[in-house]
Amino acid sequence: MMVLPVPRNKKGGKAYKATITYLTEKIKQDKAISDPENQEVLESARRMLLEEMWREEDKDYILKNKTLLSLILLQVNEYASAAEVAKEAMEVADEIKKEKTLPAFIWALSELAQPEKECGWEVISSLMTAYKGELKNKLMPIMTGSCMDRLMYRYHYGKLSSETLAGFCDLITDNKIRQDEAAISLEIFISRCLIELKRTHQDIYIITKDRSLMKDKKVVAELKKRLERHKALISILQIKTLPPLHRLISKFPEKSEITIEKMTSLLGEYWGSIAELESKIRLAAER
Repeated sequence: MMVLPVPRNKKGGKAYKATITYLTEKIKQDKAISDPENQEVLESARRMLLEEMWREEDKDYILKNKTLLSLILLQVNEYASAAEVAKEAMEVADEIKKEKTLPAFIWALSELAQPEKECGWEVISSLMTAYKGELKNKLMPIMTGSCMDRLMYRYHYGKLSSETLAGFCDLITDNKIRQDEAAISLEIFISRCLIELKRTHQDIYIITKDRSLMKDKKVVAELKKRLERHKALISILQIKTLPPLHRLISKFPEKSEITIEKMTSLLGEYWGSIAELESKIRLAAER
């Protein structure tokens, strides 16, 4: 899964500066953040920050410390703790009337990373705060990639509504967002959705060939639900991505394989195969 980079801004209190300096010096940029060596660095940074941050009473410093701590917790996969600390940072930001874009994003991402948690309006509202609070943020594509990893995981297992996914598409392609960032975010969104369409299409073909599996009513019921999500995802790509694609296609990376013509053709093919997939599920269940 995509993750946010370590902050480079060293403005803050003693605890914040020391922790950022340590992370900058010790994190191996040529290795994934999930690499054991980098995870050990993050754990050390967390201990360092926790030992010192309680000494500082300035609200600006507290906001920075809590935001950094929540980011570290997110990077070491302690999502519940990350969400809790990010929420505290947002409350401090509200109290001193400061921007809360980063803690809002960390909170939303941490909530999304916990499958047992509902992805309700509060999560989407926090993502709106994060995206619309810094419309020229060059990290938006990384933010979108991080969100899509978690959103599509939920969507695949029926734990995210098509309306919520469509709403996220509207958010990342908002006209107020700089076109360069919006274009990359849209490409990420489309790519992840196409992967899910292909996966569902292949799974239905494979599973319906297995007679023993198709004797299980739960398997049949789940396949029918997946087919409904499959239809909804095709609709999202047609209704929500094609209009901004016309506006942003010129800003797509040169190596992008996504074109308006390919998208239109591919979505037409997926729609055309729906009746066949429905038939395969029905006939396999009747065998």
